[in-house]
Amino acid sequence: MESIYFFCFLLFLVVYPNKSLSTNSDLISKTCDRSTYKEFCKSFFKDHGGSKAGTLQELAALPLKFANSQVVKIQNKIKALLKTAPSDPEVLNGLLSCADTFKQAFYSTRESTKELSDNRYDDVLSSMTSAMTFANDCELVYSEFHLVSPVHDMTDVFFQTCDIESTIMELLEEEKKI
Repeated sequence: MESIYFFCFLLFLVVYPNKSLSTNSDLISKTCDRSTYKEFCKSFFKDHGGSKAGTLQELAALPLKFANSQVVKIQNKIKALLKTAPSDPEVLNGLLSCADTFKQAFYSTRESTKELSDNRYDDVLSSMTSAMTFANDCELVYSEFHLVSPVHDMTDVFFQTCDIESTIMELLEEEKKI
């Protein structure tokens, strides 16, 4: 009798993790296939523990957490650049504008965290879209002067991460309607 229980236990250990990995892989594939930045998406989840997420809701927490930390890093970089008081007025004005736009992006991503915990996926999508718009506004200020923002690479990562979050929100909204 003990051998039957032992066999069932072993079978459970073998089958269940494989099912879990398949489900996690399916969630990531489903998300990244719909994302605008497919390769970035796959790489993001590989680097940030996406394989541990068992649901779309859990998966959504990863890019949102990263976006929150990334926006703070961008704000800190802008503050550091402003301390050097750039002599070029276009660069200085661009940094001041970016400081303001990333302050707004910060509020948008922070609000998204609460909205996600309340299952308000449309609101998260709206907040993430706003955050992406703010990030883009920073870049546009510099492009008007044919310059590249000094936070361009960080902004690009932030923007793509917000896109992943937006994709997951769309998928969660679709699941709610089923």
